[in-house]
Amino acid sequence: MVEAMEYRVLLKKDIRVWVEWLMGKGELHAPVAKSASHPQYQFEKISQPDTVCLDYATTILPPKQCVQPVRETLIRFDRVANQFTLSDQVPERRLHIIFGIHTCDIHAFNFLNTVMRDGNADTQFLARSANTAIIGLRCRQHCDDKSFCESMGTNEPPDTGYDILMTDIGDRYFLELATERAAKLVDDLSCIPHTGDEDVVKWRQMLADSKKNFDRRLSINIEELPAYCEANYHSPMWDVIGKKCVACGSCTLVCPTCYCFDIRDELDMSLQGGERYRVWDSCQLGEFAAVAGGVNFRRDRRDRQRHRVHRKVKYPKERYNLFACVGCGRCSRACIADIQMLDILRQLGAKSHEFQRT
Repeated sequence: MVEAMEYRVLLKKDIRVWVEWLMGKGELHAPVAKSASHPQYQFEKISQPDTVCLDYATTILPPKQCVQPVRETLIRFDRVANQFTLSDQVPERRLHIIFGIHTCDIHAFNFLNTVMRDGNADTQFLARSANTAIIGLRCRQHCDDKSFCESMGTNEPPDTGYDILMTDIGDRYFLELATERAAKLVDDLSCIPHTGDEDVVKWRQMLADSKKNFDRRLSINIEELPAYCEANYHSPMWDVIGKKCVACGSCTLVCPTCYCFDIRDELDMSLQGGERYRVWDSCQLGEFAAVAGGVNFRRDRRDRQRHRVHRKVKYPKERYNLFACVGCGRCSRACIADIQMLDILRQLGAKSHEFQRT
């Protein structure tokens, strides 16, 4: 837990006042309900305070889209004028605010920031991230049977990576201010006073009660996952999973820590101008690992599924000492073939134990 600079409280009836005030401070993104018949939520730019919904399980797409656009123009070119123009290398100066983000997604942002600094740094992403204020929201229980955040240690907030953390303590939210910027997001609002002793007691009790709602769903030691992946590299389990996979790429496109992209050129109708842009890509698509000469390093779906799992729990752990799976369950919800990450990780542990016994 971050050593908070100070604590504040906000009555739930005043949440609209705060949202309106934040809209004046910057471009506000928050979860909104997308369907009345079936609960689905999405992070969107807020123009009406009443559309914000904090009582949500999870969102369809992760909030990374707020700092990592699905499509981003890199260069515009004009053949008539014989010139090209680089896109703005310094993102918008106006502060971006992501409001109501769950702790698992805060962990995901921290992972992305680590990766984007490594090697050839992604300056666009890092500039946006630095200009983004994070207002997190603690979960009081698992989102559903697809999530396993407690097993990955992401149901608790990381030590860094957010400005304010909210906890539902009944008729109000308890706010932990963790950065200097946080004060600027609540100051001058009479509806967000400093906490009293009674609020602190409620907050601590709520944290203790919430822990009881998270039942560990993985019976394996997650620190052993890289070794399990290594031991099961040639396991028949990948054939079974590969046969189920339809190679749609949905699992990676909804993942909060995937960051692969493709570079494409697009001409306008006159063929005299156009743009070069980058767009989200997926390692689960058949052409992702194709190179010149007709070679494809991961032609088979079994190989692509194995690669996806290794990219979540093996390679990043070995390189950064971080898991790229935060247990949010989005990939499992999005998979039309019902491939469940939780089941895969359980199989890896079970088969590794079988291997050790034999």
